[in-house]
Amino acid sequence: MKNAPDFREKLDNVKPGIVMEGEIALPVEHVQTHHMSWAQWFKDSYVPGVYRNKWFERCHMQHAISRWSPVKSDQIQTAWMNGSGILIWENVFGQWLGWNEKDKGTYRIMKAIQHQFADIFSGESWTPLSQESPLKGVFINLWEKDKLKLWTLINRNEFPAEGVMMETDYQEGMHYFDLGSGQEIHSGKRGPVVVKGRIDPRGIACILSIPEKETGSAFRNFIVRQNKNRLNRSGDITIPVLNNRVISKTGSVKYPVPMKSMVSIPAVSVNLTMEYNFRECGAYGNMQEHLAISAKQKLHSICTISKQVSINRFAIDETPVTNAQYQEFIKASGYKPKYPESFLKHWINGKIPAGKEDHPVVYVDLIDARAYAIWAGKRLPSEEEWQIAAQGPDGLMYPWGNEMEDNRCNRNTNGVTTAVKAFPQGVSAYGCYDMCGNTWELTGNEYSDGRTRFVILKGGSCFKAGGSVWYMDGGPQKNSFFAKMLLMWPGLDRCSTVGFRCITDL
Repeated sequence: MKNAPDFREKLDNVKPGIVMEGEIALPVEHVQTHHMSWAQWFKDSYVPGVYRNKWFERCHMQHAISRWSPVKSDQIQTAWMNGSGILIWENVFGQWLGWNEKDKGTYRIMKAIQHQFADIFSGESWTPLSQESPLKGVFINLWEKDKLKLWTLINRNEFPAEGVMMETDYQEGMHYFDLGSGQEIHSGKRGPVVVKGRIDPRGIACILSIPEKETGSAFRNFIVRQNKNRLNRSGDITIPVLNNRVISKTGSVKYPVPMKSMVSIPAVSVNLTMEYNFRECGAYGNMQEHLAISAKQKLHSICTISKQVSINRFAIDETPVTNAQYQEFIKASGYKPKYPESFLKHWINGKIPAGKEDHPVVYVDLIDARAYAIWAGKRLPSEEEWQIAAQGPDGLMYPWGNEMEDNRCNRNTNGVTTAVKAFPQGVSAYGCYDMCGNTWELTGNEYSDGRTRFVILKGGSCFKAGGSVWYMDGGPQKNSFFAKMLLMWPGLDRCSTVGFRCITDL
């Protein structure tokens, strides 16, 4: 904020019209440099409140936003009475929270009016609570410019408001329209213009007084569109839900015995405890489940889930796939990713850095890992299979036991990896190396709700970002811990902290 005036000047020199918009509540003294701001979680009252920054600077645009609210009528009403916008945020960090049909219909009507009369809503003549409505729970604001008058109304009730909504004096040469319905109001005689109608529960309305000369074809076309919007509206308040499902997992042939450098894991049926850091991206569930959890779970705290799983016999790699092993795969198969961005970014001119041959391969995405697994006659493990191999028959907290100990794993948090067998004392009960720290490991199940894909990571990594709880989890992790990795695009999914190991069915 200290350098905002200088930065504002630089932006204007680059291209006039670029705006700055902050997420936090904007101090009023910075309105001159920030033309937009969030009105995040604005706590409106029953009698509609006023945005401070909008009041001091009428052309300042504030965006109503309460991203976890499944019903948007409160935000719509607040934005409507303040002549401001709404931040449409349906994909909330990978959790899809769609709007119900009623809210979408209300927003379309509001948006069209705000665009048509943007100069009024950004002008100086704004009178909050300009008159009292005869209908209880209905509130009215007045906006004026030249001879135009525009009244914004809301119904705070959970039931329709019907009857006389407001009155205004008739003026010669003026036409009166209900912009919500796209219909002209005919008073029938000189005297008070009595506006009758109906406002939906938690709905909005708009009345306009406009001179005859300004009701040309452009305005009439707008009225026709508003009438169509009214006819196409739905009263459905059902919150749409998208469920996550597994859309892809790699299969493999069954082998009679473990392949070289793999260890055998017996069949098991167990109640598996899994933990994750409760973030806004959630875990497996859809948004409705996430909201139910958030009502009792503190953000950025450990959330525990349990699942009953039955796993057949399988064999798992002793170690994560190394740089040397991945190089062998490339030479033998000629593999080239469709999107090469950041692929094996840590290699130098296509060669493994000296001394890193037996470090885990990184800068590979899920497709790159699957390609290796198929070439090797293997597959990626599910997160449950990975955890069973790590915790052993006794359900240990860490591969070696129930306490974090020195010389058991790579405990770096600076991003420096170690060789996959650098800590033989950290081997799991089944004989697996390097299942804690060093790098996160990809698992094989790819999930999607039709909008967002993700995969589960296990094991932790040797890097941990400091300074904010919002950063990705890092450092060595318990066997039970998992992190949700949103899949964006290979060039972004590939990173220095994620590797993988493979399994086969037995």
